[in-house]
Amino acid sequence: MKRTILLAGALFFGQAQADGMTLMAQAGYSGDSEMAGVGLRLAPWWTTRWGNFAAAAHPEFQINHHRERHSEPGPDSLWQAGGTAMLRAVYGEAGLRPYVEVGLGLNYLTRTELGDRGFSTRFQFGEHLGAGIEARDGWFGGWRFSHYSNGGLRSPNNGLNAHQVVLGIRF
Repeated sequence: MKRTILLAGALFFGQAQADGMTLMAQAGYSGDSEMAGVGLRLAPWWTTRWGNFAAAAHPEFQINHHRERHSEPGPDSLWQAGGTAMLRAVYGEAGLRPYVEVGLGLNYLTRTELGDRGFSTRFQFGEHLGAGIEARDGWFGGWRFSHYSNGGLRSPNNGLNAHQVVLGIRF
């Protein structure tokens, strides 16, 4: 069993290196909180073409620090880490190409409170929507909106939102 897991891991990460991994940095805000973090996008597990659009589904992993900007009762920061299935569609073949992306993932919060907001569970869903410009030589820059919540499974479900600037480079 251990050999099977090691072999699957080696094939997965070997494929990720063969097609290129992307390192990302993101920073953003929403209301009274701000966030900053890093991410790693692996090689696509699915690709297709729709006319002038090239689409790909990627696994993406990120870790972010969220901080309350104003003094509220409760903790003023927390860490969030998660994995997301991202679908990105890129238009055209030019050197600079526009893209749109959507994603859904699972996340873990180090606390169930940030300022006066309660989340009731440390496990949260993450929903992402973004747009930007991707260069053929591997870098990209764009905007992303992310929403983290428990999906209404328990109360309270205040959630975290963030408008972010995202920068990345593919290796």
